Amino acid sequence: MFKARASETTFQHFLRLSAHATAVVCLAVTLLFLFGTDFQFQSLSVREWIGLGFFPVGVVIGLVLAWREELLGGVIILASIAGFYLVYGWLLSSDLRQGWVLLPFLVPAILFLIHGSLQPHGREAAAS
Repeated sequence: MFKARASETTFQHFLRLSAHATAVVCLAVTLLFLFGTDFQFQSLSVREWIGLGFFPVGVVIGLVLAWREELLGGVIILASIAGFYLVYGWLLSSDLRQGWVLLPFLVPAILFLIHGSLQPHGREAAAS
């Protein structure tokens, strides 16, 4: 994980390491949120379960998947955060302003998306 890949520039290597490091921090914060507090799953309403579907479930799936598939994982993270703000915030609570607390989770998503878009894919990768 810490070694540069054969077709990777120094910038791409730094970008990949940064994406992985921020993903670890985000996963740790999410796990602390879930298991480090007295969180009562049985007392959640349907609205809260919808919110949990996007965050943390969707974000964690995206963070874990992004370790192998950067583009797909990054898209899942972005879609989960957007879904939380739009569906849970706007449609269910009639208020799009749900705070800034999930915005730091965009950092690994953006880093994974940039790194994934710089990697050769498909026929170009097979030819090189």
